[in-house]
Amino acid sequence: MCFQSTAVRPWQKWRWAGDDIFSSVVPAARRVPGGGPFDIDIREYLSIEGDAVVGRAVRAFMRKHSDAEARRFAVSGPGHYDFRARCVREWVASLEYERTGRAARDWMFPAETLANGGGDCEDLAILTAALLEATGISPSCVRVAMGYLVEHTRGRGAVKHHHAWVMYLDEGGVWQILEPLTFERRSRRTKSLERRERPRTQVEYVPFVVFNRYHLWRVRSPHGEQYKALGDYLEDRTRFWKQFDPGFATDVHNSVYDLAMRGRIDTHSLQIIKDASFWADANVLSYDPRAHFDFGYIDAGWARVEKKLEKPDLIGFAHAVHAICDFYSHSMWAHPSVNTPTQGKLPLYASTDLSHLDWDFSQWGERPGCSHDVDTAEGKWKGELISGQWWRWYTTYPKELKKPAELERRRCLPDHDALAVDSEQPGSSHKVFTKAAEYREQFRLREDAAVRHVEKVFLEAKQRHGDPIHWTR
Repeated sequence: MCFQSTAVRPWQKWRWAGDDIFSSVVPAARRVPGGGPFDIDIREYLSIEGDAVVGRAVRAFMRKHSDAEARRFAVSGPGHYDFRARCVREWVASLEYERTGRAARDWMFPAETLANGGGDCEDLAILTAALLEATGISPSCVRVAMGYLVEHTRGRGAVKHHHAWVMYLDEGGVWQILEPLTFERRSRRTKSLERRERPRTQVEYVPFVVFNRYHLWRVRSPHGEQYKALGDYLEDRTRFWKQFDPGFATDVHNSVYDLAMRGRIDTHSLQIIKDASFWADANVLSYDPRAHFDFGYIDAGWARVEKKLEKPDLIGFAHAVHAICDFYSHSMWAHPSVNTPTQGKLPLYASTDLSHLDWDFSQWGERPGCSHDVDTAEGKWKGELISGQWWRWYTTYPKELKKPAELERRRCLPDHDALAVDSEQPGSSHKVFTKAAEYREQFRLREDAAVRHVEKVFLEAKQRHGDPIHWTR
């Protein structure tokens, strides 16, 4: 996790397609005009194929795009469906989130949310799913999820908040979160880009049920609530919005991009860059250490960055600047043995002679998977810039990098969490900068360097390729 993107924990451990088909009846969910409540099938909220009101909304936000982009709504091609999903998420971000006094099960249909100009999390999630379908995305690739947003705060434990969001199966076959309470709305409410002190917090999406127009499925989890009936579960959702600020999860985490590019790039392109960066961090099923400067892949990481900056490709540019931020947060470039700040600023990366480096791994915790003693492990990295190994049970590792001798050397590096500086406060696993003031200064140096480096490559790319609004997406 690098400091410019997201505080959301990886979510691939859940079966987002659903585990067990579940009863989709919501008791007493709607009222007959002038009468009492009646039961409703939750799937009815998405059974709106050909709905003219939703179709009109899709045509309205299509008109805000260029002719070339609008054609991507009408024809099929690589990346077109993912493009539509990003456009829908961005458009829903323009609507208002409302804390309402309605019962948790008293949701609005998509046309009602459009007429209202917004709604609560369920309303916005249902509308998002309906708009995805209306752009031509298959219903089988869409799920409205209901469950918990779990707040993991250092020193405070875990706190669960009921929530609703959308899962989208992208063109790479990976389920992605389309959060109806999104980055852009939050950034509009933030008057200052100055960073404020806040606890070290991560959030985790934990589903209870998912549904589309065809079925409602229960998602198995260690939480006991999966044994409840849907109506019982919904009863517990009534009062949670009174105490929950849903914007906290994404607040400030895109500050590097805002500071480096805001005012020089159109809002739509900046949001695409943020989204692509968010997905690059969270999509651990296609994890490649070279894309994140993990496992000591420094030269290979910069080679990938340079290649992605060669073309006017907005997604490729997003991956490049994401990797640049990862370099400063993950590697030891800012360690005193490598660089001395000048006037409070860290020099930007440049290839240099580091033959003098002689690392001391003995104080930096375990070296997961290393079969050598600490002296041998240190010797394998003498004279090289390092970063930690990010070996996790829930991710993959590219087959072409699993050459025994090479992998053995990289598994002798300390763990990622022992070395990386990717949040404002150190976690309990951090072993290098153990004093709070020292760690905060490292974070400041690294974040400032990331901002300056992203700004530099952005201005160079803009000069080379023209305005980002015309880059391919």
